[in-house]
Amino acid sequence: MTAIVRHPEKLASQEGLVAGARDVYDSDRLATLIRGHDALISAFNPGWKNPNLYDDQVHGTKSIITAVQKAGIRRVFWVEGDQS
Repeated sequence: MTAIVRHPEKLASQEGLVAGARDVYDSDRLATLIRGHDALISAFNPGWKNPNLYDDQVHGTKSIITAVQKAGIRRVFWVEGDQS
């Protein structure tokens, strides 16, 4: 399992888990990282206090979809995170 997070150092080390920071807006690099996985679960959120929340959310979501298509992933799940 690969976790793409803002702060990989905050994740506890676990067997079978690889954590890395990536720019969600760079769909080419994201596709390279996720290629070969069976599924993707996205909890992407550019930040509830972000003044450009809507535009950044749309941009990030489009980038994730592009990366998923390039990587050939057929299962994508979208989840909502905490609003705090």
